[in-house]
Amino acid sequence: MFSFIRPQPQHHDVVVESSTDVLPYLYWAEGRQVRFHLPPSMLCTQPALRYGSCHPFVEALETGSAALRRFYGGYQPSNLAAAYGLVRQGRLGETLPPWEIPWVMLRERLPPKGEHGLAPKHGFALYGPVSEEKIALEMSRLERVAASIAKRGYDPSRQGGIQGHFLAKGDQLVFFVKGGKHRTAALVQGGSTHVPCRSAPLGHQL
Repeated sequence: MFSFIRPQPQHHDVVVESSTDVLPYLYWAEGRQVRFHLPPSMLCTQPALRYGSCHPFVEALETGSAALRRFYGGYQPSNLAAAYGLVRQGRLGETLPPWEIPWVMLRERLPPKGEHGLAPKHGFALYGPVSEEKIALEMSRLERVAASIAKRGYDPSRQGGIQGHFLAKGDQLVFFVKGGKHRTAALVQGGSTHVPCRSAPLGHQL
C-alpha cells in the first residue's frame, strides 16, 4: 500500500543589505519558504522601537536591569498615537490602546495576556508601567536567551524562528518583529550583522 508524502516547501535564504534586496522575494508563492537575513538597522519591535543600542532589550543586555527600569518608567503611552510618537489630529485609530497592532487581522482584539506566570496587571513587555516582577522576568528571559546563543550559536530551525511582518514607507522597508523579540535582542547585542527572519501572514497570531 502506498502512502502520500507531502513534499516539503523549497527553502531559500536571502541575505539583505537594503530594502531593494527584499522586494523581489515578497511576491513568491506561499509554498516557497524564504528566510531573510536582515541587518539590525531594518528591525524594530512594537511600538516602532528600532533594534539598535538604544532598544531597551539590547541596552539591558549591555548594562543590566536598570536600563529596563528607566525605559518602563519614562515610556508610558496612554494610546496608540502616543505609543508611536504621533500628534493626535483626529485620525482613525489614534485613541486605540497602545498594545494594538491595527494592520494585523484578528477575530478578537484582546489585550496582552500575562506571561510566564505573571498576571496582565504586571504590565506589557514593550511599554510601562510595569511591576518589579515584570522587570525581573524580562531580564531573566534576555539573559537566558543570550547565554544559550553564546554557548550553542543560533539555529532558527532548531531554536525557533524570528517572525513578523515587513512594513513599507515609500521604498523603505522595516521588519516588525512579533515573535522572537528576546532572541533578536540577544543576536543584535552579540554583534550579529544579519538576523534570520521569516515573514508571517498578517492574519497569523504569533
